[in-house]
Amino acid sequence: TDGLGALKTLIDALPTASEIQTEMEENGASLLDTIRDDLDNATDGLGALKTLIDAIQADLGDFSAQTNLQTLLAALGIPDVAGKPLYTVLVTDLLSHGTFGLSAIKTLIDAIPTVSEIQTEMEENGASLLDTITDELANATDGLSALKTLIDAIQTQVDATGVVVASRTTAFGRVAAKDQLAATTIDLNQAAATYDLFTGTSQVVILESLNFKCPTGAAGGALTSIAIQTDDATVAVIINSTDGDVSNLTSEADLFWTGSIYITVGTKVRLTIGGGAHGTAYVCNVTAKGRAVVDGGYLA
Repeated sequence: TDGLGALKTLIDALPTASEIQTEMEENGASLLDTIRDDLDNATDGLGALKTLIDAIQADLGDFSAQTNLQTLLAALGIPDVAGKPLYTVLVTDLLSHGTFGLSAIKTLIDAIPTVSEIQTEMEENGASLLDTITDELANATDGLSALKTLIDAIQTQVDATGVVVASRTTAFGRVAAKDQLAATTIDLNQAAATYDLFTGTSQVVILESLNFKCPTGAAGGALTSIAIQTDDATVAVIINSTDGDVSNLTSEADLFWTGSIYITVGTKVRLTIGGGAHGTAYVCNVTAKGRAVVDGGYLA
């Protein structure tokens, strides 16, 4: 079995180099030639495969040249989660999602009312919304034209200060701290005596100024002076008899006073004629300016 004779027999059975060469040849070509021909094959050789690979890379793009997402896997964003292939991520999780998938979105779209349904909803008693709006705008009571008529009427009643004429009520003029005027007249053709000019009414008033205006023509006759004062226990003198001397009562003269006098309810501002009557009518204008301390106070 393994003696020298047996080994020689095995060695003699080995193919010769010539036999091996013949075995490796195909159709008269060597194995090397055959391999080279296959590698150079125009259809599936190395060159052809490289061309195809280059074409695929051109179609896909060169991910490796990017700063981010350098692989197709990274670009697709497929999560590294069991049971989450691209199909599941796109179709099951997104397109077929029960809340915001395509079917759910279609259901929502189908629920949107049609143009006809919207038109029906917008109609009132058979009239379109536009007709209803038009009717309201043309309403004789509160439509645009009616409102313009009211505005025009208001504009004709507004004075230069923007206040509606006659809108200043009596009460408005007697608001506390608001300036108010009181005016009266007195004829100096009267006997020497004291006469009422103003009376504090309703609430306390602060008298702040008083103007006494003479008419055209100088005072005279038996008249020697006038004086204006309150009837308080301690008299508050507004214009004394020296300032009110007849020599100062010239044609259209102004005697005036400014200050602050507390006029309680019932307190009177009075004028005293000294000497006697002027002799003929001599009507003077007296204007007082003051402010109520409490709403409602005024000089009557």
